[in-house]
Amino acid sequence: MGEEPYCINPQLILGLPQSYDQDTHGAQARRRSTTRRHQVYARPPPTPTPQSLLDGTYFYDPSASALHYASASPTPHHTTTPHVKPVPIHTSTRGKPVFSITTTVSGQTWPSLMDILRSQVVLDNATHDAFEVKWKRTRVSFEWPGMPPLFYGVDCTDIENHPLTLDAFVREIAVYIIRAVRKVQKGPDASDTSTLDAQDTTTMGESSEWDLRNIHIERIRIRGFRYYQSVWVPLLGVSSA
Repeated sequence: MGEEPYCINPQLILGLPQSYDQDTHGAQARRRSTTRRHQVYARPPPTPTPQSLLDGTYFYDPSASALHYASASPTPHHTTTPHVKPVPIHTSTRGKPVFSITTTVSGQTWPSLMDILRSQVVLDNATHDAFEVKWKRTRVSFEWPGMPPLFYGVDCTDIENHPLTLDAFVREIAVYIIRAVRKVQKGPDASDTSTLDAQDTTTMGESSEWDLRNIHIERIRIRGFRYYQSVWVPLLGVSSA
């Protein structure tokens, strides 16, 4: 008997890689119609239901390997953007930014740094090149009210010399920012001479509103980056919840 007919192939709709290779060339295919070769490369993805395709509970995760699939219910607190107050940065002496990067999730701005690091959200255009130009290295300046800027050097290619993706760049900077914030919250350590010096923690913020000791790390969010005078500045914010 022939294969059961179907009207829609979910793999084609979702743009998923096919899990088999069939020999279907002319007469050769007709002679071998009963002995098609199937080469399975990975466990097939869970079969989506029509409802899961409509409500978005079935999705392909591009941040993982090419043959990784995920099926989960949407997380309610990620569907709407909470009220976020942008962290002020000093732009008066910098002029206009040369480049800018926007970080969104399903079109929504201000994703949480911790959600990004936990892979609880997938950035839009996550696999696209992070930078418009072919740099070897660049710099990022983490700026917070009441603190001196902290600079961080970034390689613009991965270990295979491919251009750094947006996801990889944002994750690397998120790790750097979270470590710096935790160091401030922990307090100066005389035995630690790394990025944050003891003098950097004398003022945690220009007011209690920006005092990092009073801000839970889960509330720190990012809208993107601006490039001023050879340095990227993250556009950070603090959510009300």
